Amino acid sequence: MSGFEVVGIVLGSIPLIISALEHYKQGESIIKIWRNHDRELKRLIRNLKIERVRLQNVLERLLIGLVPSNQIERMIAEPFGPAWHLEDVQRKIQTRLWTSSGVFEEILGDLDAAIQDMMRRFGLEPDEATKEKYVSSMARQLKRVGFAFRSSDHRNSLETMKECITGLESMLEQNIKMEPQRQQRSQGRLIRLLRDVSGSVYRALRSGLFCTCNHDLHLRLSAPCSTAGRDSDDEKILQKLEFELALTYTTDFDKRGQPVLWKEICLRTLSPGATFNLVSTLKQLEVPQVTISQQKNSGITATGSYTATATTTYVQQATTATAILGTFSSLNVGPSGVKPIQGIDLCAEIRRKQKQVAFDCYGMVSDQAGNKVRMFGVYPQPSTESPDYWSVVSLKDVLANPLKFPPMSTPHRLHLAEVVSSSLLQLHQTPWVPDVLTSRDIVFLKKGPDAEVMYTDMSVTRSLPERAPKAYADKSVARGRCPALLSLGIVLLELGLGGTIESFRTQDEVPPGGSPLLLSEFRTAQRLLERRQIGSQRYSSAVKRCLWGEFDRPVLDLSNDDFRQEVYEQVVALLEQDFKNAVGSYSVAS
Repeated sequence: MSGFEVVGIVLGSIPLIISALEHYKQGESIIKIWRNHDRELKRLIRNLKIERVRLQNVLERLLIGLVPSNQIERMIAEPFGPAWHLEDVQRKIQTRLWTSSGVFEEILGDLDAAIQDMMRRFGLEPDEATKEKYVSSMARQLKRVGFAFRSSDHRNSLETMKECITGLESMLEQNIKMEPQRQQRSQGRLIRLLRDVSGSVYRALRSGLFCTCNHDLHLRLSAPCSTAGRDSDDEKILQKLEFELALTYTTDFDKRGQPVLWKEICLRTLSPGATFNLVSTLKQLEVPQVTISQQKNSGITATGSYTATATTTYVQQATTATAILGTFSSLNVGPSGVKPIQGIDLCAEIRRKQKQVAFDCYGMVSDQAGNKVRMFGVYPQPSTESPDYWSVVSLKDVLANPLKFPPMSTPHRLHLAEVVSSSLLQLHQTPWVPDVLTSRDIVFLKKGPDAEVMYTDMSVTRSLPERAPKAYADKSVARGRCPALLSLGIVLLELGLGGTIESFRTQDEVPPGGSPLLLSEFRTAQRLLERRQIGSQRYSSAVKRCLWGEFDRPVLDLSNDDFRQEVYEQVVALLEQDFKNAVGSYSVAS
């Protein structure tokens, strides 16, 4: 039984005791000799009502900010209801309670024991609750009267209840007070993990798309929506993450002029043996529940259901997946003698399954760079749109041609600012983003010729076979500046002003030859910041920190974990708060 089901029992038991006491109070004339206990009885009933309200307030305080406001009353009234068992709700509660969740449940257990003890002493055994209709019997009346006057009995139980609920209140308030700092720390940790694995995702996709076809890979950008929370194991956190992509392909790579089709997929890290050291012994390399099906010169391919405790949700979706796991056949496998894990030909698999109505998984792709191997399951994403005639529109196009595209509301712009800044920290120095990020690198998918641009669906793009990235004409910036952060500041400035940086240039700021020199853009941005406020005070502060390098360190290096944490706290967190405020304001206005 979960802690919150215990709360349901307690909340349900208190009214039963109150009802019994009030029933007895109405019939107290039966025993005239006990008439002096009326005041004690009233006090006990009142105290029980108070503790019940306090416990309900604890639940309400726990849920505020975690679930929609219109669900809170129903969840308090239904502690056994399905809403309490939703995975997202459970995760948020665990994150809010942090490391105290175990103690929280222990206190709830003590509270339940106290209320059940009071019920037993009062003659209301849980399995005899239905016998309440017999409370008029003399024996039960005498038992209740005796209990009411043995004040030490009910007072001990009542004091335990008060102590437990006070402990719950205190613990919850402390956790809520520390929640912002914990969230910042855990988000910084999550960004570090995403940065480490996002490069691995690209290399794994490249290994699975080894054909000669042209493919565009669009990695969907999003702010980390789940905190790292209490998990001490990085790998457990990674199992909960998904990487969503849209890629292009043709129906037949042997024929020219084939229409370009689109497919949305999702990559998930395979656990628990998805990452391991290749120089380990065979025993350490064993992956449980693998059925060997086929052997090739390059290694061994395995098929079968993939199971892991940390990924129960994913197991249900991949019960018929094939080619998921691989293993090794040699004891001494060093960096020079690595036998590659056999993955799928993703391009061929997508073509082969494009007409299948339903299937679980395309298979496995792997990143085998260095001395570690990370494996990813590739899963189809449900889509109702036709896979052809899609296109991409860059953020720069939208800002430069506002009349051509749907208007971008304030919440849209703030959401873009939050996601782009967070994504830069996640993807910096990976193949997904250039060293100098511009509004041209942020794209939106247009799913059909008549479809509207969805500003909530943004991506960055890489092409296979790989092409040399477009060189930014000049990365030179003022001394002490970080080119990556400076370019982010310019994108944030463009979003705040609703136009491209080029549209705000004066004649003196036009770079020679029209090339997009970063230093020239910095001068334009600096002039704009000095003359006007860009958005809210928080938004303006975030832009200035990026452009002017206002951080507490002489060297601004985004490869440094501590500096990325500082950028998150002093830039991304400000933009997140602005977006939350804007969404709240729009919700109230509507």
